[in-house]
Formats: sequence, C-alpha cells, structure tokens
Amino acid sequence: MIINSRTGRITPFLLIGGTFLIVLVVVVGLTPTRTSAEACVRQNPTIEVTPSVQYGEPGRILNYSYRLTNNNSAGCGVETFEIKPYFLPGSIVESGYGEAKLDRVAPGATDDGRYQIKSAANAPLGTKVRFNIGAYLVADGVTYKTTKDLFYQIGTPTTPLPGENPDPEPGPDPEVPPPVPPTATGTVVSLLNQSLLNDASRLGINIGYTAGFDTAVHFRKNIVHNPGFEEATLRSNYTLKNGGAEGGLAANQVQEFCWQTEWGTGSDGKHFKGQGLGAWAGGDYEFIAGPAWLKDVKGKVTAFTFKADKNGASRYTFTLDKNLPKRPDYLNTILQVRKTFDNFDRSQKRPGSPGDRSLKLDSNRGDGGDYPFLQYFDDGARTKVEDGYAGKMLVVEGPWRLSVWAKAEQPGDKLFVSFSRQGLPAFLDKEITLTDTNWREYTFNFMVPAGLDARNVSANILVQPVSLKIATRTHTYSKNRGSVWIDDLYLGEADNTNPTVFSDQAVKMLKELNPGVLRYWGGNLGEPIENVLGSEWERGTSNFSTEARENNTLYFSSLPEILDLAKAVDADPWYVVPPTLTTQELEDLTDYVNFRVGEFDRIYLEYGNEMWGTGCDDPFKGATVSFNLPTLADEAFRVMKGAGLSSKVKLVIGGQAAYVDRQNQIEQGSDTHNLTAIAPYYQMNGRANSTVASLLGHLYADPLVRNIPGSKINQSASIVRVAGREPAIYEINFHDTGNQPAIALKNKIITGQAGGITLPLQMLHAMKGSGIRAQTAFTFSQFAFRDTGGNMTRLWGVVRDLDNGRAFRGTGLALVVANKAIFGDLIKAEVSGGRTWVQSLPDEVEKDRSANHTVPYLQTFAFKDGNRYGLIVFNLHQTETLKTKLDLLGTGGSGRKYWLYHPDPLANNERNIQLRVEEAPVTINESTEYEFPPHSITSLVWNE
Repeated sequence: MIINSRTGRITPFLLIGGTFLIVLVVVVGLTPTRTSAEACVRQNPTIEVTPSVQYGEPGRILNYSYRLTNNNSAGCGVETFEIKPYFLPGSIVESGYGEAKLDRVAPGATDDGRYQIKSAANAPLGTKVRFNIGAYLVADGVTYKTTKDLFYQIGTPTTPLPGENPDPEPGPDPEVPPPVPPTATGTVVSLLNQSLLNDASRLGINIGYTAGFDTAVHFRKNIVHNPGFEEATLRSNYTLKNGGAEGGLAANQVQEFCWQTEWGTGSDGKHFKGQGLGAWAGGDYEFIAGPAWLKDVKGKVTAFTFKADKNGASRYTFTLDKNLPKRPDYLNTILQVRKTFDNFDRSQKRPGSPGDRSLKLDSNRGDGGDYPFLQYFDDGARTKVEDGYAGKMLVVEGPWRLSVWAKAEQPGDKLFVSFSRQGLPAFLDKEITLTDTNWREYTFNFMVPAGLDARNVSANILVQPVSLKIATRTHTYSKNRGSVWIDDLYLGEADNTNPTVFSDQAVKMLKELNPGVLRYWGGNLGEPIENVLGSEWERGTSNFSTEARENNTLYFSSLPEILDLAKAVDADPWYVVPPTLTTQELEDLTDYVNFRVGEFDRIYLEYGNEMWGTGCDDPFKGATVSFNLPTLADEAFRVMKGAGLSSKVKLVIGGQAAYVDRQNQIEQGSDTHNLTAIAPYYQMNGRANSTVASLLGHLYADPLVRNIPGSKINQSASIVRVAGREPAIYEINFHDTGNQPAIALKNKIITGQAGGITLPLQMLHAMKGSGIRAQTAFTFSQFAFRDTGGNMTRLWGVVRDLDNGRAFRGTGLALVVANKAIFGDLIKAEVSGGRTWVQSLPDEVEKDRSANHTVPYLQTFAFKDGNRYGLIVFNLHQTETLKTKLDLLGTGGSGRKYWLYHPDPLANNERNIQLRVEEAPVTINESTEYEFPPHSITSLVWNE
C-alpha cells in the first residue's frame, strides 16, 4: 500500500511475483505489545472525582472521592496507575500524602478511592484554589493520562470571596464532553507549497486619544492636554430636515433633522446637554451634499436658535447669511459647520513657540479651590467595578520633570505649582517668583520615591486622582499685582529615551505587540488641518458631536506624531482623516503625506470612521452622513489625487460588517478608493446561566464559521474583490456590551487566557478564509466600557495598563504570540487525523435559528518567507493536551517556540500578573510529536 504524506490516505496494491516486503504500520497512540490474538491496545484511563468544589478551614485536610476506570484492552492485563494532583506554582494547597497513590486495575474494571488535599495553615479566608487530580500510566515510553479540575475554597460556604461578585465562579463544567485521549492518533499537520495570500500582514492594532481618566493616561510623554493653550474647534455635519412643506422658516433658515428634545433642556427640563443658543453664530457653513443647486453653497452662520417646526417641536435652527433659492425637499442634504472658540490670549506667547497663544492668569485666582489651571489625571482609578475599584493606571515614580514658560506683568509676582495625588504628600510643590517681565522657562526635575504612589493597591481601597494645579495666590499669599501668562507646559517622566512624543512604556509594549498596521482613530473627526499637522505646542482641541460644546473639546495626537510612532514600531500607519477638512486642507494634507510616504511600504488614509451612520442616534453623530458616504469620500479622494497623492498611499472607506449590501453601495458609489474595510466584532452569546465551557465552545467555533463561503465576512470580502479593490478590517474584538453573562464571568473571559486567544483566531480565519490582509484589532488601551446593565465590561483594551501592572490582557498576549510567526506569504496547512467537536451556532441573520457545525480542535495557520517558516497552532480542546507530527516542505531546522497557556482558563492580569508569553528553543522535524496544551495558542518559527 501507499501512504500519501499530504492526505494520509492509504492505497492498497498487489505485487505479482518477485520478493514481498511486509510493512507493519503502527498508529501512534494505540500501542500493540503482543502479536497474539490477545493484543494489548492501551487508551487513556477515565477518572471521575467528587465533589468538584469543597470548603475547608485553613490547615484542614479534605477528602476527594474518585472512581478510576481502566480502558485498556484485555490483552494488557492488570496495570498500575498513579493517582496524583497538580498544583499551580505557589499554590496554598498541597497533597495530603507524601507520594502518589498507586491503584492496580484490570482492563475494563473500575476502582474507587479517595485522595486527600490539605490547605496551608495561613491560607487567607475566601480564597478559591484551582488544582486537578489525575490518573497516569506510563507504558512503553508513552504516558496515558486524564485529569479533573477541582477547587478548594478556604473557609465555609458563607465566607464571601473578597471583592467578588456574589455570583460564584464556575467550576468544572458538566457540558464538557467526556475526555478523549490526549495522544493524537496519527494526527499530522502538513505544510503545502500553495500560497493562500501573498505578502501577509502582521495583525494590527488601533490606538486612540489619550484620555486622562483611562488606560492611556500615560500614553504620551507629556501628560498635559493642550499644553500650548491653543484654540478649540467644533466641526460638524448636520443632516437637514425636509423643508419642502415648512412654512414657518425664512428663506435663509434650515433645521437639523435629528433633533432630540434633551439636547436643549435635558431629560429633567433643566440640565443642558446640547449646544446653546448662538453656539454656531459666526461660524462657517458649507452644503457638502444635497440637490445640485445647493451643493457647495457656503458662507457664515448669522444665528443659531431653537425654533419650532410645523409640529411644534423645537429644533436646532441655522440662520444663514444668504437666502436659498428654494427649500431642500429630501433628506440627503448635509450642512457642514465649522467654528473656532478662542479662549486663550493671542496677544502673548513665549519666544520661539510654534503656537499662537498663551494662558492668561488673573491676579487673584487660586485660593479656595479656584484654580486658573487645573487638570486631573487617573480619575478612572475611582471607577467601581465588579471586584472593587478599577485601581491606578498612572503611577508617579522615579525621575519626573515639569517645565513651564511664564511671564509677569509686574516684577516679583508669583506662580504656585502643585502636582499631587489627593491624600498623599505632593510630588512637586513649588512657589515661583517671576523676577522680571520677560518670558522665561522654569524647569523642575524631581524624584518621586518608589512606594509614595504605591502600586498594586487593594481593589477595595478608593484611590483618588492625580492633579496639576497652577495658581497666582494661596491662602497665605493674597494676590499678585498684575496678570501672569504661561505657555508650553510640560509634565512627564524625565528619563524617556525613545525619539517619539509617546512614553517609553507605550512604545515598548507596542514593539512587543509588533503590529503590521497601526491605525489611529481617537474621535478626531472635527480636527482642522492645524491640529492634524501641528506639533503639541501649536495645536488645540476639537470635537464633532452634535452635543459638543466649546468646553468639552478633546486633545488628539497629530498625523506627524502617528507616523513617527508607526516608524518606531515598524508598522504601516493608518490614519482616520477628519471628514470635515476643507478642499485646501485636503491638499495640504496630501503634500505632507507625500513628504513622508517614502518611510513606509504604504500609508492608509481612511475617510472618517463609520461614516455610514444616520447622523441621528449613532455614536458619531455630527460626522456621519448615511448613504452620502460613497459620494463624499470619492470627492475628498479626488481632491487628494488631483493634488498628486502618491500611489503608495492607500485610500480606505469604512463599510458595515452587519449589513453586507453597504459594501455594494460603496463599490458602486466611489471610483477612487483602494480598500473597503469592515469591523466584524464578535461576542460570546452569553446567558444568565452560561458556563465557562459553553461560552468558550461558542467563541472557539465562531471564527471558522464566520469565514466560510456565504458568511457575512466572506460575502463582504468577495463584493470588494469583485470591484477590483482590497477588503480590510478596521476594528475587531469582543463586543459583549449587553448585560449577560454575569459581569464577573464575562470579564474573566474577555481579559483571560482562554478567551484571549479568540482575537487572533478571528483575525487569522478572516485572513485565511476571507482573504483579508490588513486588519487592526480595537484597541491598544482602554480599561472598560459601561454595558447596558450599568456594569463596567473590560472592553476594549488589549493592555490592562501602561504604568501600574504594565501588563497585556489575554487578547494582547495572544496577538504577541501570533505575530511572531506572520511573515511572507500565508500558505496552506492541513490537519489530518485530528479530532473534532460539534457546536451549535445561531444563524447570522435569523438569530433564533441555529445550526450544528463540525469544528476541529487543532486549527493551524502557516507562513513562508524564503527559507523562513512560521506555524501558528491553536488547541481549542478545553481540557486536554493534543499532539501532532509535522509534514514539512523541507527537512526542518532549529527555531523558537512561543506560547500562551495557563492551567486556569480564566487566569488574567487584571490584579496581578498570571499570564506571560513563554518562549523556548525548538527543533523542527518530521519525527517529533509536538504537544499543545488546552485552550492555547502556540507559534513555531524556524529556518530550513
């Protein structure tokens, strides 16, 4: 017979005459030991242990009852099995015996016994300790085993877990199918010299704006927002109300279509939520979409009021500087308005500043909490979460520096600077005497001792925010004689060494992540070109929302800074272009991008973010333009191409993963873009009674099924490719924003080891099954998002924090492992002889209808660049190690192995470091059987 090394198929054949060679093929995992009829075939034993969870006081010995079944064939005879436990490193429980117990059991027979587990005398009450008890048999150099996960709860059933949600953590799940032999029976992963996708890109990441209250508080070196004290900008797109039947409007008035009553007065009739009377008066307007006779009409807004429509409902009403020839009579008219709010002093700035303004401080402010300059940082530490408080995301420690330019109107006047965390001694507390009336820079280098701003504070302790206060008077100093100006303020660590404006820790973790693409999307949809291209001293703040006002604008990173960061971490940059830029600004942007494009393989420019929204109730109202998206994006891209945009710049329009026909609309409505990108978020389909096994079973089957022919992702990618363009993914991650499953379990899945591997699994199946090259996960840093139940769900950051634990979540670590092996081309890899399970998944459209899908436990993705190879292996079995041999294109060679695994599938880095990427040398060949632990990701990288 002939054994095909690629397929594993066996072809029998008959030789007539000559010499015969009899070949005995031994299948790995079934060990023949005799040639008689009573052959011995060994299999993994079965062990059942009860109870799965027990309570015991510190130092108490607990008995766990077990039943062992010998599954070997009769020809093997009586075998001796070891019964022994496994504990995680540093465990506070241990075996009650000095050595493993030995049980002699005949084939097919069972034996009952008990095993004792003892807790440490000083074990803290409320601690829940995970371990397992297993049965082991070693015969002919092969280990046959099975294990059961168990828990020892320190205390009594009434002892609560400290800081835990009252819902108990799930124990071993009855839905887990009976154990199957961990030794693969002839499983082979074959690498084929067949390219599935040329020039594969490493899995990318989104980065966002640096919110002072969240994980990104220390993303930039300078933690001060708007340190140059430059102007605020509001720019918004408004969908206009059908005015054809409106008799109450003047010829120079138009009304916002999406008005919501609470914008004006708030739901209680008092608190103002929206934009006030006169907010847009004096601003510029331009009709960017609508009937031909209205398109490109522009001018000044003379008044902004609330005026009743024909039904008596008050709406935003714009009074323009000219009469319109007639009223727009359908709902595709978009009015774009732009206005700057100059709250700073344009008459003064420090010498050499690239900005135009400074902050003027009155002579009598600062006492009694009235500070002319006050910024808070790390106020998200006070956020209440399911296991206490969120905790610190900024730790002030080591060498820091504060510098500020200042000028006094009267010599001898003073400034008072305080940098502190409430409740602690100040990190910096300085009185500055301004000896003359010239601009001078005042710099203070100071050392914050380790432990003053302590790390790893208990989750039950409320941590106050950090603040920077600058005043001109205190309770002991009455007032200055004149005004004081400050400009170009810096506060940050003094020992950063990387060449970008971003902190060393942020750059270090991004380099470890090693993304192929770095997408910048931070809410920057209302930025003017001065902010897009300006340095941190010359750009101000902005917003785009129809609810935004001048005092809630945000400070974003600039395009030059993002390009510098992408270059530093060896990624292709992807920048979300504000859809409110003017024609001249788009041309200026083109000039700058052309100047920098030679530093990269390609630069991606995307027209806004999710611009297909209605503009009424979507998260990005004030920017979104609904079905006008293809036309408006096409117009903007034509301006840039007309200005000589480099062919290395790839133009992107964001599509809609849930609505496949959106991609058709985009491809039919635009001729200038290169890519259409979607955001196929996923979720765990949780229920109130969901268990770990049921949630992981759904999550592990979903990526493969979502990318089979006919799936939404696959359909969208096909539509884009047929149009001659490239599909991409601009965002992807968990999207469990509902109130199920229970918050404690949901967060442990999202942040933990076993759930973390689903992010690269989703992205790699999109690459392999749907041919999607450029992909960026969402997002690098974000601590949590409030779900519909009011709980803080740990979305969407792949980083827990940059300062306190300096730790990735499970999703981030899994991306690190995957990116080790992605280079060159994605080539075909097949698994033969592997086991599968059947998973029921809801239909993508008819959610109440489900179908069963057969899913392999071992899923592989292979890459080749010359003589360099990478293989990513996911073991999706939830309880057992699986083994496989390799069928290589060459002879193999030496390399490295990287993996992410923890015996506890819910282990995470939220409170302490439990997860790390492991690394070891490895020799790749066709004779070794490689082991892959349960619910894990492993990357093998080698050179032939």
